[in-house]
Amino acid sequence: MLMQKITRLNCSSISHDGSLVVGGFSDSSVKVWDMSKIGQPAKMCIVEDSYALSVACKQTLTSLLRLLNAYNDESDYTVLSHVTSVCLSISKITVDATPDMNKDIKQLLINLLLPAAMYANRLHI
Repeated sequence: MLMQKITRLNCSSISHDGSLVVGGFSDSSVKVWDMSKIGQPAKMCIVEDSYALSVACKQTLTSLLRLLNAYNDESDYTVLSHVTSVCLSISKITVDATPDMNKDIKQLLINLLLPAAMYANRLHI
């Protein structure tokens, strides 16, 4: 997994089209991942690492939400379960942190997860 290989991730960001993720490390190195070419473990680690950076106030919530949006057409159940877990955690945190924005953030998270839910529904029909 990503964090086992590189334990000093300091920040991450995603391109506007969601195709690339970049990570900055404490040794001043930068790594760029092509979202279409990385495997399931790396995708899960990117979600988890970005969430951890946001909780530690080293990455903005906006950046994390943009990253999660890049997963809106993901079809791998395991990756989606990690994305869903992070969305639930964000929702729980925003209830206390930004109560006036909680409804908007919940709607944004629903919109992020809706394409995956529709895809799963088509598979079971």
